[in-house]
Order: sequence, then C-alpha cells, then structure tokens
Amino acid sequence: PPLPTRSPTPGPSPCCVAFQPPSNSSQLVAAMEAAVQQMANIDINDAFAKRMAQVQAEFQQMQKVQHELKGEETKFLKMIQGYQKELETIAKQLSSAQARKQKLQREMESCNAEIAELEQKKQETAGKMCEVTTEAEKMRASKLNAAAGGSLNFA
Repeated sequence: PPLPTRSPTPGPSPCCVAFQPPSNSSQLVAAMEAAVQQMANIDINDAFAKRMAQVQAEFQQMQKVQHELKGEETKFLKMIQGYQKELETIAKQLSSAQARKQKLQREMESCNAEIAELEQKKQETAGKMCEVTTEAEKMRASKLNAAAGGSLNFA
C-alpha cells in the first residue's frame, strides 16, 4: 500500500540525517526497517498532532456552546424569577379573595337565618294583628248590637 503523505517539515528528513550506508545486506535490511519504523513514527506523530488539534477545536466549540448556554440560562432564570414573583403575588391575592368569599358566605348564611327568623316573626305578628282586629270587630259588633237592642246581626 502507498505510504500516507505528510506535510514537509523544515530541514532534512529525520530518517536521512542518521543514515549510514550499510556494509552488508543484513545491515541494509536493518537500516531499511529502522527507516520504515522511523517514518511510521513520524506518520503516527503527525496523525496524533492532527487528532489533538481536532480535539482542541471540538473542545473550544463545546466551551463556546457552554458559554452560550450559560448566557441563555441566566436570561431564563431572570424571566423565571419575574414570573415567580408574579405567581407569589397572585397566590396572595387568590388567598385573600378566598378568605373574603368565605367571610361573605358566612355573612350570607347569617343573613339568610336572620331573614327566615324575621319572616317567621312577621307571620306571627300579622297573625296576632288579625286576631286583635277580629276581636275588636267582635266587641264593636257586640256593643253596637247591644245598643240597638239586640236586633242587629253582624255574623
């Protein structure tokens, strides 16, 4: 497979700086393996550096989002605090209105009882008035009848 490409670095390549021509084939193979290993290490280091840069960029993006979220959260908390104060005020007003309603209901029950009692007294008084009027009419008729000599009949 082809070797990955890498960006050129300033100066001579690290694999070529320490290169000494080998004197036999085993040294040549060993030198080639060392050069390949060194190239692999360089590619790994480049890949690692690129990944670290990518992770750093992702981290900065997450910090930016976190900062934005904190700003929005602060704004929402202020809104919620305003609504919370309004809700507390409404709850107090509601409690006061319910207390007034209960007081008025008790007053209404008291008024209804008083009205019923007064209606009863009114009927009793009207009945007594009718009795007194009837009795007065009987006495009057009796006196008139007696004055007329008993000949009048008012029944």
